[in-house]
Amino acid sequence: MEVVSEILKEGDIFGELTLKQYENKNQEFAQVISDEVSICSFTLENFQSILRKKPDLAIAYTQMVGDKLKTMGGKYADLIFKDVKMRVVNFFKLNAENEGKWDGNKVELNMYLTHQDIASYTAASRQTVSTIINELIKDGKIIYDGRKKVVIPDITKL
Repeated sequence: MEVVSEILKEGDIFGELTLKQYENKNQEFAQVISDEVSICSFTLENFQSILRKKPDLAIAYTQMVGDKLKTMGGKYADLIFKDVKMRVVNFFKLNAENEGKWDGNKVELNMYLTHQDIASYTAASRQTVSTIINELIKDGKIIYDGRKKVVIPDITKL
């Protein structure tokens, strides 16, 4: 079973939580869904050397890892305390926060993910996610503008 653990945006890093010499027990990988992506990789030894030479980078890296741990903690809390509909709604809210173009309470999102991707991210089935998204559309809480854009007319009502 494939699980989407996070959605990366410009400037993000991945692999840092399983960064151990020669190990990737979680079989972590990244899938690129845009042509506008550059991936830089480091061996653990090279990365440690860079961090020693650039203390400011080490601090920034530590903050990024801390932020990711906080986000992951929130995601696990959602799995325990929220139903699937609230997890899907939180998915849209999180994307609005991180990637949205805001105009008052209205938010526009570029949507690169399929219903299956959203299901993998929210620990739900694709069918359930599709049903919830259709309900949100019917209730006017989100608008799919083609396949690549989602509009949230009023984030406070989502």
